[in-house]
Amino acid sequence: MCGRFISLSYDEVAGMLSALIGNAPYLAQPDWLTRREVFPGTRVPLIARHGDAVIVEECTWGFPVPWMKPLLHNARLDKACQSDSIWASPMENGRAVVPVAGFYEPHKDETYSRSKSGRMLRRQYLFTEPSADILLLGALVENGRFSIVTTEPNESVAHIHHRMPLVLSFDEARRWLAGEADFADRSAIELNASSNDPVAANQLSIF
Repeated sequence: MCGRFISLSYDEVAGMLSALIGNAPYLAQPDWLTRREVFPGTRVPLIARHGDAVIVEECTWGFPVPWMKPLLHNARLDKACQSDSIWASPMENGRAVVPVAGFYEPHKDETYSRSKSGRMLRRQYLFTEPSADILLLGALVENGRFSIVTTEPNESVAHIHHRMPLVLSFDEARRWLAGEADFADRSAIELNASSNDPVAANQLSIF
């Protein structure tokens, strides 16, 4: 499940909103602020629907819940669609899209040793869009907090991890914000995967 991603600046997300609601090309600006890696508990800008309005707002990633200590930062699409789910209210009233430069997933088998401690860690892979530098992730928002929606992995992700974020095309993002939910099939989404651990030969820097 998605536990780290590269957040865009507020201005970048505002530009993405203009492209989404105006059906216009997305134009990157060279003077936008540096992107940053974020984890659950971080406040990040996203695009959210509130009633008839679609706005940019900053929300905290993850919901506090009594049955687990970490924040609940992912929401399974299949469970969120159930009427008795804890996600029923945000599915109805709190659709959101989180524009990111990429997201990370740990490999299900590969590990590496940290040079100083010798501790074995699962190798992390960064997923990006092959022909652009933006991914749109479906999310759910409520009371200033959000969760990334996840679904079954497609061919780009399945060999590395058993889940993937709900990656949406521009048109799908508009439909997601409008209330549609039939996006479980992600087979048409193509992603690049690169290991970011320092000993991997295919290390990639996006900055």
